[in-house]
Amino acid sequence: MNSIKCPICGSNKSSHYFSNEALTLYKCKNCGVKFQHPMPTPEALDKIYSSNYHDFYYPERVLDEQKRLFHYRLNMLERLKNGGKGNLLDIGNGKGMFLKAASERGWSYVGQEFSARAAQYVKDHLGIDTIVCNHLSEANFNPESFDIVHMSHVLEHLYNPEQTIREIYRILKPGGLFYCEVPRQSNLLNFLSNLFGKKDFGFDYKFVHLFVFSMLSLRFLLEQSGFEILSTWIEGVGSPHRYIRGVHYTSYWTHLITKIAGVFRLETLLGGGNLTIIGRKEPIT
Repeated sequence: MNSIKCPICGSNKSSHYFSNEALTLYKCKNCGVKFQHPMPTPEALDKIYSSNYHDFYYPERVLDEQKRLFHYRLNMLERLKNGGKGNLLDIGNGKGMFLKAASERGWSYVGQEFSARAAQYVKDHLGIDTIVCNHLSEANFNPESFDIVHMSHVLEHLYNPEQTIREIYRILKPGGLFYCEVPRQSNLLNFLSNLFGKKDFGFDYKFVHLFVFSMLSLRFLLEQSGFEILSTWIEGVGSPHRYIRGVHYTSYWTHLITKIAGVFRLETLLGGGNLTIIGRKEPIT
């Protein structure tokens, strides 16, 4: 197959990487991102998002633990902001637990959601109104409106990640923080499966994930928009409030591995977990 231009870094060094009955992926040899080509239609994705998508991934029984995770995360971000509170935006707020945690800590907050069904859930159960729109730019936020923008497991779903990152930079105040988390692809598991002829056996490519990011491609996106990178890490097994009671992964084997691993970050070697990055909009000097 012919080379396809990378939608992240613009390189022409992207080539066919993986196919199944649902999707085809290309991989950029320059920044490491994998992306679907051709992309699924918005109608096909809307059909999935308007079903029980959020209920499947975030059932009621995990919401309290998810809120504790977000309190832990906000505590970290507040330390980076020297304890200050202010205005906060959660992009793709799902069932609203990050907004709930922010309200309990004294933040002013706004949620933006792509799914009208999820937004209605947040309104009915938490009394929080969120902005429903397909693109962040449609929310028409004023420049320099927010001290923190939070986006967890959203970027990989977007058709134009670069446009979204630039919009986030625009609406952040100088010195404001951007927290972004995306799924991490396996390393050793994929290497071994590929070695024995089973292409990426250790990773489940999802139709709704338009991109599979590497840390290199994630850094590239933020830096080209002007962000200073404060921190990057792999989050998963052993992280506080993560996986222990099934916030994301709910299988018996995940629970067993977590109990055995304790605080050991097995996913650092084996793969899995999440890529996390925090960027800061340069303050005015």
